[in-house]
Amino acid sequence: MINVGKKFSDIAFQNPACFSIILACDVPYEEFKSLVKETADMGLVGGYKLPARSGKKSWQVWVETARRITEKPLIYDHQKAGSEPPHTSRGFLD
Repeated sequence: MINVGKKFSDIAFQNPACFSIILACDVPYEEFKSLVKETADMGLVGGYKLPARSGKKSWQVWVETARRITEKPLIYDHQKAGSEPPHTSRGFLD
C-alpha cells in the first residue's frame, strides 16, 4: 500500500513498477534513436509516445528503430496530433 503522506517522487523511485514516465518523442527521427537508446534502460521510463506526424519517415520505420533497442510500449495518440507542442502541427494538415 502506498503512503499518501509521501511525495510522489519518493514513491516513484522506491516503487518503479508502480509508476512510469511516458516520453513524448516529438523530435526529428534523427534524434529519436539516440533518445530511445539513452533511456531504454531507465526503470522509470515506461514507454514512448510516437509523434502523430512521422515526417519523411513512416511509423513503421520509427517502430522498427525502437524495437531494435527496447520492447517497452510504443504509443500513438492521434488526439494529440498538432495540439502539443505547437511546432508539431506545422505541415500536419498539408
